[in-house]
Amino acid sequence: MLHAPMTMSDEETVCLNAYVPAGRVCSSVRINRFGQHWRNVDEISPEHVSEIADDMLSCAPPHAAGYTDRTKLGIALTESVAPIGAIAAGFGRSREGFSRMVSRELGIPPHTFRLLARLNLARQLLRAGAPIAAVAADAGFSDQSHLTRLFRRTFGTTPGVYWRG
Repeated sequence: MLHAPMTMSDEETVCLNAYVPAGRVCSSVRINRFGQHWRNVDEISPEHVSEIADDMLSCAPPHAAGYTDRTKLGIALTESVAPIGAIAAGFGRSREGFSRMVSRELGIPPHTFRLLARLNLARQLLRAGAPIAAVAADAGFSDQSHLTRLFRRTFGTTPGVYWRG
């Protein structure tokens, strides 16, 4: 599940990424409930992480008939440079119907999913030590300032600070 951090006023925030098989992901609403449950824990140990993952896997809904595989949607949105309307047609949907399906299956609209995928690629490249201008180009942003504006709006810091940090 692609995500962006949520700012918490005057609170220390910890980001925990739990990787589970694609077909076993539960809704973001359920994941937020886990966050509320674990806020009362002073320190998260490896045992806590295992328990959180077990909780997430146990709540995963069975794949209902008529629902499109989330993995196929994610791949179509991130690996294609085609407009959303063309991708929608490939799924046999109108642009609006495709947008509703993506929002239902992935939790966010198609354009937002694509943008977050590009920003997460940028974070990965920055962690690898790539220069910011090259990261902007490689992640599909028009220039470094475009990346910086969206990176700051999404993650609350600039690519330069993230790169140095």
